[in-house]
Amino acid sequence: LGMMKVVDDDNISVATKMGYPTFDKNIKDINDSTSNTYEDWDKDADHDMGDAVPFQLVATLPANYDDYVTYKMIFHDDLQENVFDLDKNSFVIYGMDGATKVEISDTNYTITYPGTEDETFENTHTDHSKDFVVTFDNVKAISGLGASDSIYIEYKAKLTTAANIGQAGNWNSAYLEYSNNPNYTGDGDEGSTDETTGKTTEETVVAFTYQTIIDKIDGVSKDPLNGAEFTLYKRINNEVDGDGNAVYSKVVKEYKGVSQNQFEFVGLDDGEYKLVETKTPNETYNPIDPIIFTITGVHDGKALTELNGVTSTEATEISLGSVQKGTVDLLNGKIS
Repeated sequence: LGMMKVVDDDNISVATKMGYPTFDKNIKDINDSTSNTYEDWDKDADHDMGDAVPFQLVATLPANYDDYVTYKMIFHDDLQENVFDLDKNSFVIYGMDGATKVEISDTNYTITYPGTEDETFENTHTDHSKDFVVTFDNVKAISGLGASDSIYIEYKAKLTTAANIGQAGNWNSAYLEYSNNPNYTGDGDEGSTDETTGKTTEETVVAFTYQTIIDKIDGVSKDPLNGAEFTLYKRINNEVDGDGNAVYSKVVKEYKGVSQNQFEFVGLDDGEYKLVETKTPNETYNPIDPIIFTITGVHDGKALTELNGVTSTEATEISLGSVQKGTVDLLNGKIS
């Protein structure tokens, strides 16, 4: 604009050809004790270890998209090292023209898994490597997409037993590389300038997971007791039996062994659980009644802000965070 010289009194309007795509990364949450339906896409979630966690990348084409002869988009994604196991067969890629879905052929893009370092990733939780890259050499070749339309990439990655417990969270990062020179034609003809690309800011999402610790003690002396065995079950999708009683069908973990008096159940999502003592320390003890409890984690703005554990016996609810019943360690995602 500074190069223009006004030579008369006429008003001159200038329309710039600048435009940038937008980019976002999202994650989905689910409480599988109460539902089989995922919640809306968001920035944080909590999951069981072993869950196939859904992720989403979204890129919206710039307002000046029509000014380009060719338009490149490259999605760079970084999963936290050892924490997430990418399912390479889970990718679903499509476009959206307003509310209309646009099919995208796998001939329009390539997916690679370089595993190389990338200093663009600045999130301190990630390992700063490219776990996968999705490259669209020319989005213009996709019929049905125009300015302000979007491309979606959805995939899943399993939360492994190496996941961090509590507030540390388990992070994922991504950014978009895109064409930013409308004068580049891509055909190599004389007059075509070199292709250049820009990069969006890095977007991050986080998945939390929790643990509960059970101490087996003598009811009178309060001394630790060895030799008990416990199994932790989880209720799935409000399961009930023929009489309408709650069913806890998913075995989270089973502990056996004569030397244990403390049992750590690690990598739990929010939900409803039942702890069953399947063997007493010896014949002088009776097994405890099954303990039914719920775990609720509150995460807001990618931070774990509240962790609750509540036991339920008939109509009575007792907070596991009370002094009488145990402790809640928010930082470490731990309920005792």
